[in-house]
Amino acid sequence: MSFIAQRGRYGDLTSVLNGADHFRVAGDLYVAFGDNLYFGPNPLLALRNVPSGQVAVLARPYQPELAARRGVITIVERNGRRLVADLIEKPSPGAASALERRHGAGNLLLLEGRARVTADFIRFARTFPIAPGVEPKLALTIGAYAATHPVVAIETSCEVIDLGAPVRQCERSQLPTDNPPPARRDNLRCLFPARDS
Repeated sequence: MSFIAQRGRYGDLTSVLNGADHFRVAGDLYVAFGDNLYFGPNPLLALRNVPSGQVAVLARPYQPELAARRGVITIVERNGRRLVADLIEKPSPGAASALERRHGAGNLLLLEGRARVTADFIRFARTFPIAPGVEPKLALTIGAYAATHPVVAIETSCEVIDLGAPVRQCERSQLPTDNPPPARRDNLRCLFPARDS
């Protein structure tokens, strides 16, 4: 593992682009947010099972009470795969309710802090228009990319602690211990060149 200084506008998309430059990525790249700690099955292994050259995101079952702090994915089934049809970043409670009415809660997922992106996605992200003063967000870029390219949604129910978000009552039952670590704000992101061996 190595650490590199972030260059460019603050944001998680900038970290991904910096990592792609650092690794000189010509193929796939795993993206992992370092402040999301997973217990149980390794979510990167689930992403590894997606064929090379395919963008994929990790997601968990939809929970309305968490929607305002997550990306909400609308999925469609196509050729036996669950594809991202749309991705709304942190919708308001009213917007989340509208998504539930329009698509049904069973067709919604919550974006997790793991993804597998491709060289084509990196090229797309470099040209994705971002307004001045707006943080470059990976979730918004994935949502825009999914409008014209297939993005596979891989569902997980693996337990996770998000160190970058306060622990709220609705999440306490999901923690694997009665003494969770104190919530804190971290900006760690880990990037791994995807290897099939």
